[in-house]
Amino acid sequence: MKKTVLFRRYKIWVWFILLSILFSLFTAFLSGSMQIKQNMRYDAPLDEYKAHLDKRIPALMKQYKIPGCSIALVQDGEISWTEAYGYADLESERKLTVDTPMSVQSIAKSITAWGVMRLVEKDLIDLDAPVSEYLKSWEFPDSD
Repeated sequence: MKKTVLFRRYKIWVWFILLSILFSLFTAFLSGSMQIKQNMRYDAPLDEYKAHLDKRIPALMKQYKIPGCSIALVQDGEISWTEAYGYADLESERKLTVDTPMSVQSIAKSITAWGVMRLVEKDLIDLDAPVSEYLKSWEFPDSD
């Protein structure tokens, strides 16, 4: 009889823990603190990629409280798509457009580093090679 009581208590605790975990995950998902992330294929058609950005960018802006951002996609050295999201000025509720002058600030360094490391992962470039091997249209000053 004692084993039956212990087993019932154990069973109740297991159910309590499982339900608590499921409730926590459900609450996190509904609150937006946990999102199901859809990965894009690197070879996705441009229209599919644009549709993905049109969904993800506003969600990320809301999550990180970003009032506005402008995005440009460059393919083969040419701008293939631009879009602006949010506001240029929150107080006056002036919408951001692709023609609104903006400063890219330091985010360009992070994006460039990420892109370079993706190329390294795919063995498309050598991280230890001089950058002049890849950037042929630029002339760098002599340096050590």
